[in-house]
Amino acid sequence: MKSIRTIATASLALASATLLLTAQPARAEAADDGGAGRVERFPYSGPPPAASAVPADKLYEYQVYIPPTHKRSKKWPLVVYVHACGTSADRMRLAGAMSPIADSERFLVMYPDNGANCWRALGDEPTSVHRGAGGDADIIAFMTREAMAKYNVDPTRVYIFGASGGGFMTSATVAAYPDLFAAAGVMAGGGTAMTAACMGFPERDDPAFAKTMVDRMGKHRRVVPFISYGGTADPLGEKSPVGGCARRAFVQTMGANNIINPLQDGDRYTPDLAATVNGQVPGGRSWVKHVWRDAAGCLVGERWVVNGMGHDVGGGHPEHSDVKAPNSSKAAWEFFRRFRKTDTGGTCTESSK
Repeated sequence: MKSIRTIATASLALASATLLLTAQPARAEAADDGGAGRVERFPYSGPPPAASAVPADKLYEYQVYIPPTHKRSKKWPLVVYVHACGTSADRMRLAGAMSPIADSERFLVMYPDNGANCWRALGDEPTSVHRGAGGDADIIAFMTREAMAKYNVDPTRVYIFGASGGGFMTSATVAAYPDLFAAAGVMAGGGTAMTAACMGFPERDDPAFAKTMVDRMGKHRRVVPFISYGGTADPLGEKSPVGGCARRAFVQTMGANNIINPLQDGDRYTPDLAATVNGQVPGGRSWVKHVWRDAAGCLVGERWVVNGMGHDVGGGHPEHSDVKAPNSSKAAWEFFRRFRKTDTGGTCTESSK
């Protein structure tokens, strides 16, 4: 996989198929992505999915990257990394190069896989974007909970991050299961209910998308710290004035947070212009990090804008990403590590400043 450019045009017309639900033991193997640990693979063993959610001739499964120092007696964090459309968990793990970061920072990474198909949230397919409807959001939530149980994960430090079509699925999953994840993020992908049509949206902030996110959270609604990452040459990322799906996902989530936990006299969550960071990858691309904080000055959001980058993974594997861009996996983890689910939604969102 040279990039994730094919994701936006991949077909959404996937036929139904029978899902094998027989439980099998893990298959373990050495990592091939620069990590010193191992990968364990599991078939999906949860409730049968809605017929419209089953990929043609494929089985849902997931894999977990386990650093060499991991012990089940210790409660480690977990990052769920949702693959792009037209790729797979294996290729996403390779391109994102998150394993070496997991080794040094001591967290687990779980990669759901739907057989290299498009996740159904890209087309806002109803069973896959609503809790309890039997589609992809439910399946990812089941896999997440099963991995949490298998590896004794800290339930307050579970995060979800997705690329392109997996970004749309990430937004839909965190809207359906906000009580499961401490924080979330997308790379070159959109928000829940947006569909790939966001590539053609004119420059505007539509408050209806924030309300839709809150409505889909239902009784489980809570503030979600959020990071977005996108390139200015990518309509699924930060392209402007038309497109910019990642930017819209960020604005949607910050808007939803303000609906859920407002101040009496206005918005609690706002941009901190003084905290904007400008950077330059040596020999590579310039970038800007926009920071949002709550009224107490605590971090709640980061929006990474990479100048000139197209529809790619940023700064991952040297053969499968845009190495001129800042490392997207590092950016995601450095953001996620500041949050525990138990601490979000009050007067200060982050757990460590």
